[in-house]
Amino acid sequence: MTPLPKVSTLLALILPITAIKNPILPGWNPDPSILHLNNEYYLTTSSFEYFPGLPIYKSTDLTNWTLHSHALTRPSQLALYGTPTGGGKTTPHPSPTHNTNPDPKNKGTWAPTLSYINNTFYIATMTRWTYDPVAKVWPRITWISSPDLETWSDPIWAEPWGIDPSLFQDPVSGDVYLNLMAPDSKETGIWGIYQCQVDLGTGKCIDEYRSLWNGTMLHDVSARPEGPKMFVRGEWYYLLIAEGILPFPISLKYV
Repeated sequence: MTPLPKVSTLLALILPITAIKNPILPGWNPDPSILHLNNEYYLTTSSFEYFPGLPIYKSTDLTNWTLHSHALTRPSQLALYGTPTGGGKTTPHPSPTHNTNPDPKNKGTWAPTLSYINNTFYIATMTRWTYDPVAKVWPRITWISSPDLETWSDPIWAEPWGIDPSLFQDPVSGDVYLNLMAPDSKETGIWGIYQCQVDLGTGKCIDEYRSLWNGTMLHDVSARPEGPKMFVRGEWYYLLIAEGILPFPISLKYV
């Protein structure tokens, strides 16, 4: 009787084939968004105040990536004149009603999401030119489109404002929805996940702008339900979010 191979021997044969070595993209590549289309994967990341913006990488195996293009290559797509640069360091604000001092961070374009809708590629993202916790200058949501991941349109500015936008097309109706994280008002600043059906050509909401979910944490100004992504499996729609209080660990929740 031939002895069975040891488990360690089997693992040695399998792991080199299935394992993905991290990081798949070293260096400055925050907030990745991956799109799988046909036999290829596409990935874009935040670029903040750097230009050209929103690099796009390409892979066939999720392991080996090559830089394919940049989405933002013209000043008309990303006008950053006068935008401060540098990461900066968050410091306590002297007023108890504010969390931080004005800080050169979270400006430019970040938190992109790749989508493929009606034979066209889209990147939904947001842009902010400055930051002041007193003035509360919120990011503007925008999206750009491309037929080939190389030639990208000028931005369409969305009617809602907030952060972490993503476009979702209902496979049943064909309608397109904008999902985002936004506060209930500028005065109270309690964040939640919101949605509206949008016109991709104008950026306008064409139905009710509504609250989807406030997450599972205590619903106050410290909660951060963010990064909404929606998808369909079978007969169910799923909403996936990140949730936590920065800089503490973030957990993923879905409903």
